[in-house]
Amino acid sequence: MGAHCRYLIRLVGDFDVAEEAAQAAFTEAVNQWESDGIPDRPRAWIIRTAGYKAIDRLRRRTKLTEKLEWYAASGLIPSTEEPTYDNTCRVLGKRGKKKPLTFSPNPTPS
Repeated sequence: MGAHCRYLIRLVGDFDVAEEAAQAAFTEAVNQWESDGIPDRPRAWIIRTAGYKAIDRLRRRTKLTEKLEWYAASGLIPSTEEPTYDNTCRVLGKRGKKKPLTFSPNPTPS
């Protein structure tokens, strides 16, 4: 494990977030350094960029948690209960009266 990961783990306190942030920083370095050239202090650039990415990731996680908690408290989450269906279909007759039609799930051949 490199110094950049150790620093990030101390910064954010989460190994997975630190590792993902370091990987994202290296990916960004490859893309940016191709066009802009290598900076004077590449190690510092990587560590600083990874730190920003780790902090952004934690902010997004916190925001997502807050939104999910609000959504759960709002009552907008649909029920996980299965709807109950009866086997009766209501059809309007000639004069607008409802006539029940019953369907059997396993019809017997006639």
